[in-house]
Amino acid sequence: MILHVLNSSKVGGVEGAVLRNISRLSEPVGTVFLLEERCPGGTAGRDYAAALGLPVSEIQVRSRIDRQAVRDLAQAFARLAPRIVHAHDVKASTYALLAARLAGLDAALFSTHHGIHGRPDGKTRFYERFYTKVVLPRYDRVLAVSLADGEELAEALGPRVRVHLNGIDGRRVAPEDRPRARAAIRAAWPVLPEGAAILGVVARLSPEKGHGRVLEVCAALRQRYPTLRWHLICFGAGPLADSLARRTVALHLDDRVTWAGNRPGVGDELAGLDVLLSMSIAEGLPLNVIEAGWAATPVVATAVGGTTDLIGDPPAGVLVPPWEATEAIADRIGALLYDPSLASAMGKALQARVVSRFSGGVWRERLLELYGPFLDGARSRSGRPVP
Repeated sequence: MILHVLNSSKVGGVEGAVLRNISRLSEPVGTVFLLEERCPGGTAGRDYAAALGLPVSEIQVRSRIDRQAVRDLAQAFARLAPRIVHAHDVKASTYALLAARLAGLDAALFSTHHGIHGRPDGKTRFYERFYTKVVLPRYDRVLAVSLADGEELAEALGPRVRVHLNGIDGRRVAPEDRPRARAAIRAAWPVLPEGAAILGVVARLSPEKGHGRVLEVCAALRQRYPTLRWHLICFGAGPLADSLARRTVALHLDDRVTWAGNRPGVGDELAGLDVLLSMSIAEGLPLNVIEAGWAATPVVATAVGGTTDLIGDPPAGVLVPPWEATEAIADRIGALLYDPSLASAMGKALQARVVSRFSGGVWRERLLELYGPFLDGARSRSGRPVP
């Protein structure tokens, strides 16, 4: 069995993508969820995994560092006897490492690092340093979700690092079907201005996602193109909700912006947008941009992390440097809205790239390739060489 360990208080992009993909692997797979008592509603990931038909175990975590939880996880490892333990991000990887040692587990250890720089505050940046310097050097394989992250991790961790680009299957919308799909999708959304181009953001309302930057760009777009009809809808929730609402009013954008909150399944509804905006200051490899590709929706995004891998060269979208002036970004958006043929061509190019390189099938094929030597019996933790 290949056992995936996740610490999840929600089903976000990472959790949803991992669970959907591993539920379709050809090898036997199980999951273990670290359920934190301090996070209400923390069973969502466990419930989602069960709904997908994945075997599920759960470990109760009662404090930030819970020794009993480590012992419980070690017992689960001994009972399930996995050939590979695959943990995701900081807490799950830390607990899995401690439990594997306590259990004397004869299994290979994998950890996927889901983005080096997307840490919003000092505490999570401290966790990042601990993860990279203390935890990951003790893993057999460290998987990075972007080429940039892979290069940076390899400098610190050497040949144990491999790149495993994010990939998901989505609802494919042919470019010629977008008008019909757009109308059906928008009918289920909050009421939006008739005849306006719809810009969209799909992201947690937290500092690294750049919503403040999006509002500044929209203010510049309104000033520079006063006759252009557009509206911004933002899907997501998070700690910045109140401050972003105030900022919207301060920029006189309250008639141009809708804060729509969380919407389950919105990743399959991105054909409802004319342009997806991704102004993050840090990313691993953003799943919402992959989902936009399935919908043939053009994207304007900051060139950070795996976004550059996804948009590619020649670019299948508009990439802007993180330091780009707001007026320049507004001009790039304006050009797309004024030229539907350009927008359509970019959407088609992004869809072709996603289907060929960033699908769930490609993700699963690559993961099995990475597992291969360990499933065949080679394990560096026991001193045997692994290619």
